[in-house]
Amino acid sequence: MKRTLAIKLRAMRLMSRMMPSCEDVTRLVSAGMDQHLSLGDRLKVRTHLLFCQWCSMFEEQLRLLRTLVREEAGSLDGEDLGDTGRLVPGAKAKLQAILIRECA
Repeated sequence: MKRTLAIKLRAMRLMSRMMPSCEDVTRLVSAGMDQHLSLGDRLKVRTHLLFCQWCSMFEEQLRLLRTLVREEAGSLDGEDLGDTGRLVPGAKAKLQAILIRECA
């Protein structure tokens, strides 16, 4: 019985060393939205998402946010972007209102 427990503990330690951290996975999920990930990175993400509900929810929320912003991008006009290409405070408020409306 003790031997079986020791084997299970060793297997769990090995898995935790092989499994990427949530921080690594959220970075890869975000990067994967904009660029092609290597096969190894895609496998790391998919494996982690099988076991981690928090990272799975993060991926789902990021996909939803991306879809909503793309759908509503037409409602933003040229004045919503400042000289730096970043959203001005009023545009940010517009997007927040859209998200609240869509997620309610």
